[in-house]
Amino acid sequence: MEHARILIAVETQAPTHPALDLGVPLAEHLRWPVDILCIGREDAESPFPACLESVTNALSAVGLMGNIVMERGPFAAGVLRQAQARAGSLLIFSDAHRPRWRRLIHSGRFRQLQAAWPGPLLRVRQVRWPWRRLLVCSGGLDYTVPLERFMLDLSLILGAHLTVLHVIEPITLNYPLAQDVQRHGSHLLETHTPQARHFEALLAKAAQLGVPCELKVRHGPVVHEILTEIRSGEYDLVGMGSPLSAHSLRRLFRPEVTTLVNTAAEEPLLIMRQAVDPPDEDHSRAEVT
Repeated sequence: MEHARILIAVETQAPTHPALDLGVPLAEHLRWPVDILCIGREDAESPFPACLESVTNALSAVGLMGNIVMERGPFAAGVLRQAQARAGSLLIFSDAHRPRWRRLIHSGRFRQLQAAWPGPLLRVRQVRWPWRRLLVCSGGLDYTVPLERFMLDLSLILGAHLTVLHVIEPITLNYPLAQDVQRHGSHLLETHTPQARHFEALLAKAAQLGVPCELKVRHGPVVHEILTEIRSGEYDLVGMGSPLSAHSLRRLFRPEVTTLVNTAAEEPLLIMRQAVDPPDEDHSRAEVT
């Protein structure tokens, strides 16, 4: 995280800019330089130029202002044209102004960025700051390791409490490992499963760093249980890993947990994938609106 950068992507015609409102204090705490990507038309009569000037002045005052880049829409296509040059940057964006029904029906913008952006993504609707309570959703599998490390680092830097949530689904296949997890789910760490070893290592790392961290285990359908925990826990940030690939046909036929949680949760949502696909050369037709 020492050489990380932030890219805040904003739509110039949007009525509000939560990505800027959250991105600035986050950058100040992380001490990461910020580039701002403006997507849309330049309009001198819009309130956006004044907002942009205020943000750039604030970042310049603390030595964190990078470049301002102008791009044409659609939004996801404009963002992904920056992907190759900004691999590893934390992308901060918002869809707060988009109607809920469009999120429910389409989810195209989020899925494209989730599948193809070569780094972590932070989707912002509600600006919650400072971050005191962080939640990371983990299946105890390898693809969540980068996310867990990132969330541990955030917790350490911000002095935040980290909760690790693991959801045990109802058994749909009759095999010994699933039965073992189901049978001992109330005391998962006492089992000899790969998930138990995964979480033991994570809690040990948190203790080594001095990060207050707890493991919560829920039982039931994954999306429902994650949303229930989010709504009951008053979390400032939710982290989710994702195995979604931009080039996998599975994404066309199978609902993806992270996408469904994104549709329903208003809290800031941090997404990380273990493996990142190379960005497509032409995203001009990628946007689903």
